[in-house]
Amino acid sequence: MTETDRAAMRYLLEREDSEEVTPGRIARALHLSPASGTALIDRLVARGLVVVHGHPHDRRKKLVRPLDGDIDLDHLDPLTMRLRSIAAKLTSGDARIVATFLEDVLATVTHATAPSH
Repeated sequence: MTETDRAAMRYLLEREDSEEVTPGRIARALHLSPASGTALIDRLVARGLVVVHGHPHDRRKKLVRPLDGDIDLDHLDPLTMRLRSIAAKLTSGDARIVATFLEDVLATVTHATAPSH
């Protein structure tokens, strides 16, 4: 599975009981074009991870659901599990320092790669 596939599954599993999830909603959440979102859903369907079905009240909508709602997210996405484990070892003060550093790095990279006008 690609990182995007894992992110989509995590998104679905975290919302399974609380929200209706459409292919467009997944695409927007993952910052994908509609075409890329459709390809992503098609890959997940082909792997037997999700099912797509019609909305019960709106014929225009499709809903996406995990085929197995008991999938272990940590097994599906071991990198996130390891990062959470590392973060859990930080003191709150150290976590603030690391978070500030990462925000500064992100801002610097974003600024450096932003198109100039």
